[in-house]
Amino acid sequence: MLHAIQGISRPAKTAGAAKKDLAVGDCGAAAAILLIVLAIQFWPKLIKQEGVQVIANNLPPIVGVLDFRGTLSQRASEEPHRVLAPSINELQIILPDGSQTGDYILEIIQADRVSNPVAKYSGKVFPQANGVLALKAKVDISMLKKGPYVLRWRPNTGLQPWEQGDFLIE
Repeated sequence: MLHAIQGISRPAKTAGAAKKDLAVGDCGAAAAILLIVLAIQFWPKLIKQEGVQVIANNLPPIVGVLDFRGTLSQRASEEPHRVLAPSINELQIILPDGSQTGDYILEIIQADRVSNPVAKYSGKVFPQANGVLALKAKVDISMLKKGPYVLRWRPNTGLQPWEQGDFLIE
């Protein structure tokens, strides 16, 4: 059977052919939705800016605490190891006596290599209710291998020497 549509004649589609066209259209829409969902899920992990990890702010806080009170400033070699889980996304560092409030820079370096930092962050030091100072920063250490690391920090002015301490990712 032939139809005339705007002066063009073509055979009419059977019911089976029309269902096949509909199924192909449904698959394309499902594939597009799947790509959007995957992009939303994995985009924060793929974002990087000049080797510095950018943190997604929409995650619920999983806080890791490193306590460096009573440690020697600028030395990490004789301190006991502190442990962080790779799933944390917020770091709270209890600073040694003599630290100052304000904005800070943090760097994570592999302990077994003298190398460039594997991650860089910024944070802010706040006084706590118990009188100690705590440096708080959003972090993403999920991409780092398990093992020993050195965390170093200093005020954002860059004029003071780094303070540092050891920790493990386990």
